[in-house]
Amino acid sequence: MLIFAFDKTTLSRSHRRQSTQRFDNYIKLNTMALIYCKDCGKQVSDTAANCPYCGSKMRTVNPNASEKDWLTTLLLCFFLGGLGIHSFYTGKTTIGVIQLITLGGCGIWALIDFIMIICGNYRDGEGKIVTNNR
Repeated sequence: MLIFAFDKTTLSRSHRRQSTQRFDNYIKLNTMALIYCKDCGKQVSDTAANCPYCGSKMRTVNPNASEKDWLTTLLLCFFLGGLGIHSFYTGKTTIGVIQLITLGGCGIWALIDFIMIICGNYRDGEGKIVTNNR
């Protein structure tokens, strides 16, 4: 005859861990945001690549992309970069003030920012990349 001895606390902890994992997986699977299709206007899951109703491609949103417009930032840097206006526009107020006082680091800082904007490596005040979405 075999006798098995189980510790109640170990068994209950293990059971709680498994049920918590199942619940977390359920929440992950059943939680989705709904967005509207730009062509037909129907609600679609935010993870869908195409609209199931009309078949149009859904726009993918990069969470690291800035809401600031790339072209506006580029033009502000080109024409008013020596005054740091592009830094004010993107939310970098402290850097904008320093650029305003130093006239864009005698133009060198503005030139570096201009090159970074063109290459797509320029970040806004929240640390998000200002990208060309067109």
